[in-house]
Amino acid sequence: MAPIIISEEEMDRAKKAALIITQSLHVHCTTRQLARKVKLSEKKLKYAFKQLYGVGAFAYLQQERMARAKELMLEGYAIKLIIPRIGYESESNFCKAFRKIFKETPVAWKKKQAPNGIFIDRNGLFNDTILHIEATERITLRPG
Repeated sequence: MAPIIISEEEMDRAKKAALIITQSLHVHCTTRQLARKVKLSEKKLKYAFKQLYGVGAFAYLQQERMARAKELMLEGYAIKLIIPRIGYESESNFCKAFRKIFKETPVAWKKKQAPNGIFIDRNGLFNDTILHIEATERITLRPG
């Protein structure tokens, strides 16, 4: 099998595909559709992604979705609100994908980030304060 040769222009197109992925995580797009958008063959797109990012286009999409999911969880968003923002249609599929990558459920990961309670950050209800619900069910407000 002959090696795949990818020009600088084609690498730039693959970078554009990566940008499309990161800017539209909520959109369902196959590798074939993505390749067409950036005018590359599916084979060249996959190869370019491996060269640039160490993974194929689909794996890159999964990584970006999961990274965004973690960001949103840290910002205090409920998992049910995160799912459509990152392109999943069901909580079950999201949880399976999250667990496959991080070896724990999203709920378990989120609890590790706030072991003493639940935190709502500045994007939550209390502008510049953090609502901290302690394990004893006592609610305290403290500066954020």
